[in-house]
Amino acid sequence: LAGLQTEEPNHVSLLLAAPETRFEADTEHLLRRHWGDTRNEAVARPQGPLKGNTSPICGAKASEVLGFKYRSWQSSQPVGSGHQQRRSFSSVSTVSSFRCGDVTLSNGRILEDAELVYEVHGKPNETNSNLVLHPTSFGATHDDLGYRIGPGSEYTLDTDKYCVVVVNMLANGVSSSPYRGYGECYKRISGLSHWPYPSIYDNVLLQARLLEDVFGLSVIGSSDGHTGSSPLALVFGYSMGAMQAYQFAALYPNAVQRLAVVCGAARTSPYNKVFLKSLMTALKTDAHWLEEEERFTGHPMRGLKAFGTIYAGWGLSEEFYRNEEFKQHGSFESLNHFLDDYVDGFTDLDPHNLLAMLATWSVGR
Repeated sequence: LAGLQTEEPNHVSLLLAAPETRFEADTEHLLRRHWGDTRNEAVARPQGPLKGNTSPICGAKASEVLGFKYRSWQSSQPVGSGHQQRRSFSSVSTVSSFRCGDVTLSNGRILEDAELVYEVHGKPNETNSNLVLHPTSFGATHDDLGYRIGPGSEYTLDTDKYCVVVVNMLANGVSSSPYRGYGECYKRISGLSHWPYPSIYDNVLLQARLLEDVFGLSVIGSSDGHTGSSPLALVFGYSMGAMQAYQFAALYPNAVQRLAVVCGAARTSPYNKVFLKSLMTALKTDAHWLEEEERFTGHPMRGLKAFGTIYAGWGLSEEFYRNEEFKQHGSFESLNHFLDDYVDGFTDLDPHNLLAMLATWSVGR
C-alpha cells in the first residue's frame, strides 16, 4: 500500500508505517497464524520477502512525501541486549503496584517509600502451586518481556498452566528508580548521590515480601526449611533477571521447585566488571555529566550512543556478526544499518537509571 484515496481533491491520505512489526513472532508466522498457508485473495500479497519482523505494510509513499522514516513503537534493541524488541499480545495481564514503605538496604542506606511494579499473566490455582516468578533484566520492563508469555506450548511460559508474575527490578524506571516516568508517577532525584543503590539481594528480599503479602506464599520462613504453602513452580530469569533467580533460590531454597536461568551468572565476574566499567565510563564522558553532583544536566545523546555501541560488541556474539544473523532479525541490509538501529534503542533510556542498574549489576554476588 503506497497511499490511500481520499474524496478531498487537494489532499492525499498517507499510510504511516514502520518497516518492522517487532511482535512476538516473525511476520510470516503471524500471517500464517491468522490466515493459514493459503491466504485469501482479499489479503494483499507483498512484492518482496517478509524476512524476520519486516512489516507487511509499506509506508514508503509517506516517507517520500514527508521526508523521514517511521520507527517501530517498541525499542529496536535485539535479543542479547537485555531490553527485548518484541511484545506479545497473546496474554491478558494486569499491572499492579506493591508499596513496601521505607526499606533499610543491605548497605545500610534507606530506600524511601519503596515500590515494586509487577504484572500478572494468567491466574493462580487454588494452592498457588502454579506461580512463576519472572524478574526483569537489565534495561527491560514488564512490557518488554511479554513476548515469551502466553497461552499454549508455543510460549516459553504457558499461561494455560502457569500464573506468571513479572516483577520490575529496582532502578529500571518503573519500580522505584532515580527517575520514574511510569503511569501516574513522575519523579526524579536531584542526583545519583541521593540514590541508595540497592543490590540484587535487596531486590529479592522485596520480591519475597510481595509474594507473601499479595499471593499468600510462605517464602521468607522457607529459608530455614519450613514452608506453609506450595513452593514457586519456577523462577525464570534472563541476564540480570537470572542473577535475581539464583539469589532467590539461594535465599529461599525450599520455596522454589525449579530454576531456569538464561544467559546469567550467580555472581559478577572480574571480566564482567570490566565491561560494566567501560559502559559507565563511556556514559559519563558526555559533556552533560556533572561529576560533583553525580547527575546529567541534559540528555547525554553522545554518551548514550557510545554506551550502545559498546554494548553491541558485548551483548551479542562474534558468531552473530560473522554469520550476519542480524539480517534475520528485521529488514537490516548491512552491518551499519543494524548497528545504527541497535544503538538508537539506547538513546531514549534515562542515563541515571542505566548507571544505577549497572551499579546493582557490578556488586552482584
